[in-house]
Amino acid sequence: MYRYHQSTGVFERDGVTLFTGYAGHGAGVNNPSLQQQHNVGPLPQGRYTMLQFVAKATKTGLGTIRLQPDPANQMFGRSAFCIHGDNSAHNRSASTGCIIIGRAPDRQAIWNDPDHDVEVVG
Repeated sequence: MYRYHQSTGVFERDGVTLFTGYAGHGAGVNNPSLQQQHNVGPLPQGRYTMLQFVAKATKTGLGTIRLQPDPANQMFGRSAFCIHGDNSAHNRSASTGCIIIGRAPDRQAIWNDPDHDVEVVG
């Protein structure tokens, strides 16, 4: 299972850091205490399934992985989370809660792995 750490932006598997990125916008970037705030905090803690790989998504660009939350997650009315790349400004402004990591080929490699489970922790 993959694991994403809200507070550090670390995306890892089996204790090995694969990428360091971010989730959230403005004061919400890598801030677990704002996970309940729409379009600000990182995606809520819990388990997710990588549901679909989109080679070129309209809003999120190349190599987007759509996430489906586990029904047991407390989602605070939030939805539509993905793993995708940064914007051209590279100023931590591409996320309104989604996980931002790596380049498109990196996310393609994650998708190609048969393990499609992600746990989001504080």
